[in-house]
Amino acid sequence: MNNKAAPIIILVRPQLPENGGAVARAMRNFGLKTLRLVAPLFSPLDPKAMAMAAGADPILEEATVYATLDEAIADLPYVYGTCAAQRHMVKRYAPVREAMPEIAACWHQTQGGFKGKLHLGESIPAPAAQIQEFLVALEHTLDAKGFWRINHKKPIMWRNLQNIFTRMDLTEQEVRTLRGMIKALCS
Repeated sequence: MNNKAAPIIILVRPQLPENGGAVARAMRNFGLKTLRLVAPLFSPLDPKAMAMAAGADPILEEATVYATLDEAIADLPYVYGTCAAQRHMVKRYAPVREAMPEIAACWHQTQGGFKGKLHLGESIPAPAAQIQEFLVALEHTLDAKGFWRINHKKPIMWRNLQNIFTRMDLTEQEVRTLRGMIKALCS
């Protein structure tokens, strides 16, 4: 993304075409043009979405559909996410004006919450995919070593660990160091 790019709006698993149209209309009102849909349950060209868009048809016509959130954010240096569920977790707050212009806003259907998507904010940040790979490797290692002694607590414990690592604004070198540390501990 270049320094003059407007935010990208990402909807994850949107269910109703009317919601897609309403988002497109709101985007047009704020001068936003790029909409990405992840596994939508409707076509962005659905007549109900177009009717609700009320003049923001070009946003829906140019919307890009992705199978997964990872694919939708693969080219983005920063991703900020929201969900409707209230949680008591410490999350780094960055005002939108500070985050501009390299920002994508992502809304996620909440049936289990937002799944570890990342804000990266150092001068040489690790790509989101690299941190995600580290988290996958960490989870597999913890599974293999029997870390989750009480299975029903694993989702909460895992979310807490993901929060720790995604709050750190890790650089590529730091991620490599963490992976090396885990490999050494497992040898």
